[in-house]
Amino acid sequence: MTFSRVNAHSLRRLDMLSQVVFALLLGSCVAQNNTTATTNVTMTPTVMTTRMPTEIPNPVYEKGTFTLNDTDNKPCIVATMAAMLTVTYKKTDNATADTDIILPQDMVAISGNCGQYNNGKYSSNLTLTWDNGYFSLSMIFEEDSPPTTPTTQPTTAGPTTNETEMPTNTSMRHLMSVQETEDGKQYVSQMSFTYNTASEFFENAEEGVFTATTDSDGKYFEGDQGTKYKCNSQQEVPFADQSGVKANFKDVLFEPFYDESENKEEFECDQDKEQEDNNKTKYIIIGVCVGGGVALALVVVTICCCVKKKRDGYKSV
Repeated sequence: MTFSRVNAHSLRRLDMLSQVVFALLLGSCVAQNNTTATTNVTMTPTVMTTRMPTEIPNPVYEKGTFTLNDTDNKPCIVATMAAMLTVTYKKTDNATADTDIILPQDMVAISGNCGQYNNGKYSSNLTLTWDNGYFSLSMIFEEDSPPTTPTTQPTTAGPTTNETEMPTNTSMRHLMSVQETEDGKQYVSQMSFTYNTASEFFENAEEGVFTATTDSDGKYFEGDQGTKYKCNSQQEVPFADQSGVKANFKDVLFEPFYDESENKEEFECDQDKEQEDNNKTKYIIIGVCVGGGVALALVVVTICCCVKKKRDGYKSV
């Protein structure tokens, strides 16, 4: 009888311990699901005051697709993007202020050049103008790989130059057998933004027309040649420091040398790849935590069942 009482007492202690462990586990799960905890506190009347928001909502980007056609009315540049340009300008009282200019998705005049060979590179230009001509954004696209010798030669005599202007028909470029190498790149080599402070976006500004540019030998939105550049992440393109202009782009898909007969692969930017890797890491951590919690719960339940069976066995004795 003493042996049975001792073991029954031990089992009761073990059962209580397992219940405590299970209760702690259950409590932690409930704490994770609840966003706030409630406690009994003494409420005292307070005077309600109106508070201004601490953060100003970010301007809403507008993603648009802009297509430049050649002389045969075929697309030669297709650019999808959402862009915001922040301008620091001088006011009439000599103070400075900032204003955000959003590239609209429609009501945009599109112009440019479908392509020409310049200093051994094939380049094209896209210019977007909006708000009754108050704003204009230009991009120069270039490819690294030089073309072969053109099949058409200048017929006029005179000094030769490094620039040979070609027909704007995109198919002519392919007839000239552009030599694309594995390490060839395509990119925006220069960008410029022209703005007129007479626009309503500039409050009490000193009126004038200003143009801000990036470096002339930059490589922005760089991808493999023969692909279409894609980047959903936000990117900042640095303009000259003294220009007072900052440009941010996102949801970008550039085909600067578009050919409807080609199905080009997408070149994913490094920022998007890094974001995908971070998301995968988060999912793995969440999976491990959930799996560990489930495994611990199963262990606790198994211990409780085993203890209960042994206790019932001793009681029958």
